[in-house]
Amino acid sequence: MPSHARPKACHPNSPCRRAKNEPMNVDRSVSSQSAFEELQRLANAYNYPPARLIFSDSDDPNRLPEFDKIGLSFAPAVVQVTYPEFERSISDDLRSDDDGRVRLGLASVVYWGHFGDGDRANFAATRAGRTANCEAAFLKNEMNEIIRLVDDRRYGTSLIRAFALPEIGSTSFASKLITFLAPAGAGVLDQQIYEGLGRTLLKESRSALEEWLAVEFAPWAWTGFGKAGGSKQSRDRTARGFDVWCERLMKAADDLNAASLVGPCGSWRAADVERAIYRALRSKHLASSLTA
Repeated sequence: MPSHARPKACHPNSPCRRAKNEPMNVDRSVSSQSAFEELQRLANAYNYPPARLIFSDSDDPNRLPEFDKIGLSFAPAVVQVTYPEFERSISDDLRSDDDGRVRLGLASVVYWGHFGDGDRANFAATRAGRTANCEAAFLKNEMNEIIRLVDDRRYGTSLIRAFALPEIGSTSFASKLITFLAPAGAGVLDQQIYEGLGRTLLKESRSALEEWLAVEFAPWAWTGFGKAGGSKQSRDRTARGFDVWCERLMKAADDLNAASLVGPCGSWRAADVERAIYRALRSKHLASSLTA
């Protein structure tokens, strides 16, 4: 992965800028071990449903009708597999030489990303169905280039390239695609995460985990968030920011492994750290403390 300087911290409208001059009663001596143990607990509690699309019969009443016009039948399913197996199944589809499987993989990323706790399944199906309008040759060419960049660990550049794909045109969904392709080196960066990280900087008193998040991620995480259609300067900033996000996740995974804390599936990966952070920012206890 190319080496980048850390992006400039604190967007003018971000919580960290607003909080810069506020008193911070932080115990700087707290051990990262406490934060790591909490991350371990949160990673093991991660339970986002492994929801995706699968091949189905053409007369399956649950199939997504948008794909009928291109001769494919996909139906939604929550599969009963481990998360590494789930990631691998979608990555294998995206990397396939078969156009139908590549399209299935892309639609599954979109479906999974919108699925939530299952309450958004219909909305997720609608958004996934929109990927049927993508021309097969274009999709295959773009995916080949994205995969080449990902395998070269150029995560920020691959993220920007992914913006061109249907329903993927922001860091929120492009980072999901990249993470399925490289869970050891990348993690999702969506709006819930970067805004939640920013709110940690508003706290006058932090737990060990909150302090770790505030130091390691919060001041600059916003720089990795972008959308299709921005200026070259904006795209470059987003690519650098996402590269640093991935670098910090990988460093955290290395630190957790060095601390002899077992990850949710064995050795820690970047994606495992990101999911623990996501779980932390969505937990009732931490979310309420961040908005107090």
